Amino acid sequence: TESVYHMFVIRLQTPEMRESLAASLKAVGIETGVHYPVPNHQQPAITELYGTLPKLPKTENYVKRILSLPMYPDMTDEQVGMVVSTIRTALRG
Repeated sequence: TESVYHMFVIRLQTPEMRESLAASLKAVGIETGVHYPVPNHQQPAITELYGTLPKLPKTENYVKRILSLPMYPDMTDEQVGMVVSTIRTALRG
């Protein structure tokens, strides 16, 4: 089987690190995203059906620190290298 290359998600140590890294990548034209900014148990459709659910502190913490990096089948080695080198530079600060 082959990967569908749907998402490549990383988790940073802090929400501030996520925002800083996203800004560094954007500055050189690399788009990132946060695909699921609201955990499932806090989605309006879920809370409408089931009411307020118990807190899930780890989930609620992780969602603030995840960042989706670009990933697609036609991505070149050069593009991958640019993403990697930008991340290294940004995180070494």
